[in-house]
Amino acid sequence: MAAEWGDVDAMFMMGRCHQNGWGVPRDAREAARLFRLAAERGLPHAMYWLGGLLSDGADGLEPDFKQAAFWWRKGAALGNVDCMEGLAELLTEGKGCKADLRKAFAWWCKAMDAGSGHALFKVAYCYDEGRGVRKDKAKAHEIYLRLVELEVGVAAYNMAVNYYRGDGVPVNNELAAKYFSMAAEWGDVDAMFMMGRCHYNGWGVPKDYAQAAHWWRKGAESGDAGCMNEYALCLSNAEGVRRNRKLALAWWTKGAELDHVGCICNVGWAHFHGLGVARDYKKAVACFRRCLELEDDPVAAYNLGKRYYHGEGVGRSYAKALKYLHQSAAHGYPDAIATLGVMHAEGHGVPVDEAEALRLFRKAAALGAEEACYELARRYEKGHGVRKDMARAVSLYKQAADAGNASAKRALKRLGAS
Repeated sequence: MAAEWGDVDAMFMMGRCHQNGWGVPRDAREAARLFRLAAERGLPHAMYWLGGLLSDGADGLEPDFKQAAFWWRKGAALGNVDCMEGLAELLTEGKGCKADLRKAFAWWCKAMDAGSGHALFKVAYCYDEGRGVRKDKAKAHEIYLRLVELEVGVAAYNMAVNYYRGDGVPVNNELAAKYFSMAAEWGDVDAMFMMGRCHYNGWGVPKDYAQAAHWWRKGAESGDAGCMNEYALCLSNAEGVRRNRKLALAWWTKGAELDHVGCICNVGWAHFHGLGVARDYKKAVACFRRCLELEDDPVAAYNLGKRYYHGEGVGRSYAKALKYLHQSAAHGYPDAIATLGVMHAEGHGVPVDEAEALRLFRKAAALGAEEACYELARRYEKGHGVRKDMARAVSLYKQAADAGNASAKRALKRLGAS
């Protein structure tokens, strides 16, 4: 009734009722109509909510960024902080108006001065990245510290990243871990992922697989696909938790549904090796293909190349094996380089070329590929293509054996050097 009689606040509240379905049917169009009426009568928070509906295109409304920018600019001029922030976002993204990072920064500053914690973070981020203002890491760091005192997780995370990378501050893994831990405790999933990394690798904290698994599990339960992948690896490899390959596969599958390439590749790996599921080469190949559809992933390219090389889940094709192995090797993936060495040594899909094979084995061995270490060791033991050198052969056999190569272990036993 009050809205029909022209009460501006009542118009606004009826708009909110239609927007949310409070006591009336949810109706975005009616909400927008009422917000517009209140906005035209000068109500700033109606301008904000109208701009929000127009930018979101909620419930059948066509998005109209130009109109959203118009109303947020009007509301911002009247001192509405939410409108200032909305306008700054549109100016940053160039939606409904020409992109202008300097103007966006100016509006973030005005919103910050009006007391917005979100704008305070945005100002720090702009100084950190040099967006709309000259890059000033010291000023960004100062603001992040203020935000950390307010327990803003993303600020603690950004500080941690700066200490981790040495970006504007000296590299300090202990401080990086400290701020990652704060942000993780406050619910930042990116920080949970990094705390897992810190504990797994001993960066700034004692190496502790159980703690790594703890943080990755928390991140996984919060919906982060990267954490799902890492927690599943812990479950599959029994690192910090009891081995449970079925549960590992369940987490990889969940991450794969979010198009996380690592998870998709590991689902393929599980199907290929029969880890937590029946062995199925065709499903494995399908997963590796899906990875490559999403991005140029060297691990997926290597796995697909190997399947063509051995004819597992696909017809054997040395030509296709070479294609995918070269794709992987272009990223410096050691195992792909080693397999290319084998193909040159054996004449599989290419003419026999021992010199090229030797070059590829040396390159892959320097990157830690066990197969390449083993192949080089054989050559040094027999003097095949290189000067015979038993000490070098034994050293390379040991390197391959330490990485799990069974043939290298047998060679060491045969030579009495195990």
